[in-house]
Amino acid sequence: MFLFFVSAIVMNILLLKTNRDFNLAPITPPALSASELDETFSSNSELRTIISRMQDERLYAQHEYRISDFANALGVPEYQLRKKINNGLGFRNFNQFINSFRLAEAAERLRTEPRKPVLTIALDVGFSSISAFTISFFAEFI
Repeated sequence: MFLFFVSAIVMNILLLKTNRDFNLAPITPPALSASELDETFSSNSELRTIISRMQDERLYAQHEYRISDFANALGVPEYQLRKKINNGLGFRNFNQFINSFRLAEAAERLRTEPRKPVLTIALDVGFSSISAFTISFFAEFI
């Protein structure tokens, strides 16, 4: 099973490299367009803080990082953080939110470090296994 996932990732990367029109651009929250996101951020400093803390401190790269850990780091109740991530940013849940950061970094590193093993990159950005990375990758990009 592991070899199947690794070969699927390798084949997809090779196919993506041959398709010049396909772009593994950094991921923005799926439920909001870029203009809506800018408007939301300009009117809501709490959402800006959530995104910047996750990004700047690379909290997403920690394996097993939980919403309770993030809520404690931000100093807000967990239920309020959930509401902001779900309603304010448009993610289904915390896992989708955190995986968007992991996938953005993984996509960038796959482009800039083509000789580095996919498994190494996946683990470095916070995925617990290659299968977790593969499932998230296909859900987001395919």
